[in-house]
Amino acid sequence: MGSGGGSPALIHQMEADARTASRGTTVALVASAALPAALVTYLSFESGGYFAGAPALVAAELAVLIAARTVLVRRPFAGVGPLVVVTALALGCFAGWVLASSGWSHAEARAQPEYTRALAYALTLVFFGMLPYSVRRIRWMTIGLATAATVVCLVALVSRTFPDVLNRIGELHPERLSYPLDYWNSLGLLAGLAIVLCGHLASSTRDHPVVRVAAAGAVPALAVTLYYTYSRGATWATAIAIVLYVLVGRSRGLLPAMLATAPPTLVALMTVHPAGDFNPADRFSDAALADGHRIALVVAGCMVAAAAIRAVLLRLDYRVERFSVPPRIARGIALSGATLVLALGLVGLGAFHVPDKVAAKYREFNSDSAVPGQASGGRLLSANDNGRREHWDVALEGFRRDAWRGAGAGTYELTWARHRKTPTAARDGHSLYFETLGELGIVGLGLLLVCLLVLFAGVLRRARGRDGPLFAALLGAGVLWGLAAGVDWAWEMPAVTLWLFALGGAALAVRPERQPAMASMHARYASVALRAAVVAGCLALAVLPARVAVSQARLEGSIASMHSGDCRSARLDARAALRALNSRASPHHVLAWCNLRAGRYTQAVESLQRALRNDPGSWSLLQASAVARASAGVDPRPQIRAATRLNPMSELAGYTRLALRGDEPSRWRRAGRRLPVAVPETTDP
Repeated sequence: MGSGGGSPALIHQMEADARTASRGTTVALVASAALPAALVTYLSFESGGYFAGAPALVAAELAVLIAARTVLVRRPFAGVGPLVVVTALALGCFAGWVLASSGWSHAEARAQPEYTRALAYALTLVFFGMLPYSVRRIRWMTIGLATAATVVCLVALVSRTFPDVLNRIGELHPERLSYPLDYWNSLGLLAGLAIVLCGHLASSTRDHPVVRVAAAGAVPALAVTLYYTYSRGATWATAIAIVLYVLVGRSRGLLPAMLATAPPTLVALMTVHPAGDFNPADRFSDAALADGHRIALVVAGCMVAAAAIRAVLLRLDYRVERFSVPPRIARGIALSGATLVLALGLVGLGAFHVPDKVAAKYREFNSDSAVPGQASGGRLLSANDNGRREHWDVALEGFRRDAWRGAGAGTYELTWARHRKTPTAARDGHSLYFETLGELGIVGLGLLLVCLLVLFAGVLRRARGRDGPLFAALLGAGVLWGLAAGVDWAWEMPAVTLWLFALGGAALAVRPERQPAMASMHARYASVALRAAVVAGCLALAVLPARVAVSQARLEGSIASMHSGDCRSARLDARAALRALNSRASPHHVLAWCNLRAGRYTQAVESLQRALRNDPGSWSLLQASAVARASAGVDPRPQIRAATRLNPMSELAGYTRLALRGDEPSRWRRAGRRLPVAVPETTDP
């Protein structure tokens, strides 16, 4: 054996160990990259994650995952750098502020679900920020996310074109595609996100040819899905995101991707029908089924055509990659191109009277008389605010009362009921920024904006060099989400929001460094103490979301049993929901509803008193309490006066107040036992 060599057996063993370690690293990378896609898919089929149970379950699982990584991995915090710390602190403090707001809103039942959602986002950011920075991981995360969003959109499209196979339409605005997220604007946002990411993958010369071909083939179906949602915000935000990607990414494969996707997408869009032509009652007729099947066939053909064209143009990618221009000439071309585009833009502004049209659209947005058309063109091109200005104005009521703290998390529904000018019910303010300012004040909005701005700045910082197009696509998708969140309630739908913090955390992470040697026992103990503190903190954080998830599952079962007339099961599930989390109001409401039905009026009064302690501003609980008290012969007038004050436009509250006039207990009993009661819902109250 030579002095510088080793035995063949030892060398073979070292090579085998290296291959095993490499396979282990690849498996871990793929698993972590697949997690956002799995979460988006799961949440999409759980009504977008809108109700408290799904995001609470995700938060609890992520807390356990972080604790497990801290224990099992040699360097669990390898990716944590200054940007991850800043964004995680800002979002974590935001979640804490949400929970603390129950102290001044006195509505713990409303603050806790909002807290668990914000905590799920914060833990997602932390988990992916802990992983060492890896472009390969981010690329796989992007592919996984695009795949998951595409699958969800294809399922949604099947529900429209094959109602005989999958019959799911929304009760409100059935002409707008909403399944499986159950809200058309959120589905439109998910489709727009998939279009941006698939457009990038189709044009990326760094991804596998199969990925490029498959991504190009998905674009026509995604465009049709977006169109069928008739979501103006998602449509225009998607257009802006695509332009941003083109300007920032400057992908070399952009031309072949556009040649492959644009013509088939236009053909596919020409086959669809405007919303006014959709008749829910007639969707199972032979003509409607045949028409839906024809549209599906055309869209499938366009997908195949886009994929085939992209496959043929793959050779062009190789030529473009080999083509290089000296830097000085490239800068000159870029400057000349920018000048030409600017000149053409200025000419176009004047030729098409763009300033006049923008001014007209602005006047239309501020007009209360215009109504957006139901047909696709009329709606998608309309600038009518569709009630947004009133929602935003009402959202700021909490800010006007307390600029620093706001009215408290989850209280927008109460504010809307009290100050609205239209009879339409609403739970959310149709703007993340206005609603946050109204509910959580300057402090809450400031923490949220710090997190988002640092996140976007970190992604923009990466949008340079060979991987620039990848991060330009993420930046475009982030801007798409930010614009949509400004005019709708994307924040309340984790299916379209969780990915932002997953990919954002991965982009903000730092590159792996060499493991520093622990020179002293003190440093070793410090590492152990830090790990122990992180594990203890994560397990503590998992407790409340786990309780919320269990409570929500039992509450949903309770309400389902109540609607089916099985009050025995409803009461059992309601009590189980309260055992899991006794700060909720809806389970008490279910118990009161069943007690009223069984003629146990005193018990109903007691249940509603407990519910009102958890949610004192709920007009529906006050209306139910007034009916229960009247049925028991107790003066209901203070409760019903409070209910009508909190919701002056409620027909139910107004009718109840008229029926309970007078001061005769016998009259209250007779009227109370005939009056309808506000029905419990799966969200508090």
